[in-house]
Amino acid sequence: MQAGLLNPEDIPLISIELAIAIGFLLAALFALRVQSRHPKLTSHGWRLIILGLFFLFVHGLFDVMDTLQFDSLTVDVLNVLDGSCFIIGLLLFAVGIYKIADFGSKLWEV
Repeated sequence: MQAGLLNPEDIPLISIELAIAIGFLLAALFALRVQSRHPKLTSHGWRLIILGLFFLFVHGLFDVMDTLQFDSLTVDVLNVLDGSCFIIGLLLFAVGIYKIADFGSKLWEV
């Protein structure tokens, strides 16, 4: 028995996907708070990390939406958007980490 767009068997999957999306959002909000409290420490690469976390949050939202029972074209579009946001978010996060590491190594040079 299906109630609207949501299949009862999909509730655990959607719950986990939604928890992941919320986790990325909370991480991005926490990173914004750290940036506001420590602007000098977060001056290199931190914005890229925050942007990457927001892309990962959007990836999670698309992941939740594609689990709902839409037509196959909508699911395909959501899967492409989901995967694209994941790749972009992960790359931005990695480049941000690299910039922070590079900045730290320059600070420690004698």
